[in-house]
Order: sequence, then structure tokens, then C-alpha cells
Amino acid sequence: MSNMILAIQLVIESTRATLNRNFAIKSQKGGMIIEYALVALLISVVAIGIIQAIGLIINQMYVTVNNGIP
Repeated sequence: MSNMILAIQLVIESTRATLNRNFAIKSQKGGMIIEYALVALLISVVAIGIIQAIGLIINQMYVTVNNGIP
């Protein structure tokens, strides 16, 4: 879990540095919005992966039950 947090922090810092360099963002408010957006994106991607995995498991359960009914 700590590796994931470290990776998130690295992405956030890298994005902040790139934005500061390319667009000269001086306001921390803009940087915070970008950080929150990146965290929300990461949470969404993880949630989608978990939901898909659970969906496959539930689908397999239904197939098993269906095949067991004569």
C-alpha cells in the first residue's frame, strides 16, 4: 500500500512540476485542484478494476448454478 501512495505522490509532484514549468502556475489553489483530480482519477480506475473483477466472479457463480440446474 505504501508503494501505491509513493507512486501517487510521485505522479502528483511530476505533474505539478510540469505544469509549473510549462504554464507558470503560481497559485497553489490550481495545483491542489490538479492533485484532487489525479487522486479522483486513480480512485476511479481502481474502483472500476475492482468492480470488473467482482462482476467476473459473480458471473462465474451464476454460470455454475445454471449448469447445476437440470
